[in-house]
Amino acid sequence: MSHSQERNIETRFFTAPETRAKVVNEETRTIRGYGIVFNSDSVILYERGRKFREVIRPEAVKSVASKRRLCMHNHKPDRLLGNTNAGTMRTGTDSLGEWYETDLPDGPTGEDVFQSVKRGDTEGSSFQFTVAEGGETWSIRDGMAYREITKFEEIYEMGPVSEPAYPGTATAGLSARSMELLLMIKIEDKEAAETEETDFQAIADDDFAFQQKQLLI
Repeated sequence: MSHSQERNIETRFFTAPETRAKVVNEETRTIRGYGIVFNSDSVILYERGRKFREVIRPEAVKSVASKRRLCMHNHKPDRLLGNTNAGTMRTGTDSLGEWYETDLPDGPTGEDVFQSVKRGDTEGSSFQFTVAEGGETWSIRDGMAYREITKFEEIYEMGPVSEPAYPGTATAGLSARSMELLLMIKIEDKEAAETEETDFQAIADDDFAFQQKQLLI
């Protein structure tokens, strides 16, 4: 079993133009993007047949702000781009979210990513994380389960992504604890919708009864 399977590491993508990676210094081959966006509702996420949206609050990153981050291309360890411990990656937060900045390494991987980011081929940025116990709350909004993340346990890595999973298959990858909280959410709208379905058989029966009554008059 892999480390990510043991820890239930979740992955999220952001593809907005203001968050995608950009070259900020060609001489040092430095790129910059946003791995996390604050206070913005996600696309619809799915987990075991249940759907929900989530939002990340700024306070979620405070407890892990000084911990190590890695920067990878498409989350692939063999495409490691930077490491905060080595000084080849830097992170920070502002009103938009948490940004990452990395000096791309020499060699084929660094050159590939540099050209891809420079040409605008990387559609977004992404990050991988786990949520701390008690670091999430669930509710119902507009008839859908809604997750609010207020504290991360770890943020493992963030970086540019040229193969984002959204909006095709937005599987969340929730931990067992988070999944249990999701299953506790009762979506009343679904039950109401089922009771409001048109009963065509009842309509047909009423119509037949009316026609029979007319024949007897």
